[in-house]
Amino acid sequence: MKKIFLASVALVALSFSVAAQAGLADNSADDLSASTLIVEISPGRVHIYSKVDHITITEVAVNHGNCWMPQGSWSNLPVTLKFGEQALVAYNCGTSKTLEVRVMTDKGAATYEVTGDE
Repeated sequence: MKKIFLASVALVALSFSVAAQAGLADNSADDLSASTLIVEISPGRVHIYSKVDHITITEVAVNHGNCWMPQGSWSNLPVTLKFGEQALVAYNCGTSKTLEVRVMTDKGAATYEVTGDE
């Protein structure tokens, strides 16, 4: 799992970047290259940016799929991105805390563990 730590900010919608190139630990089940994506997670949203010329995002699962995604969000997948382009996936965990986001692509998968305040 790639781990990230957040600082608490009062009354501000908090978002943070997960950059695999920051030396975060790999999960042995994950095979997506560390320099392929930048993933930003904020409450209710996952922004995925491509750092390669061509990648297809096939699925995004939040909290092992226990959070639901509005129809407009998941119906846009799969989506193919070029370098610098982004995909936005909205989700709702209800009263649950976002702990993990898994991104599946045509080039492999990566899991991002969220720790700290959301």
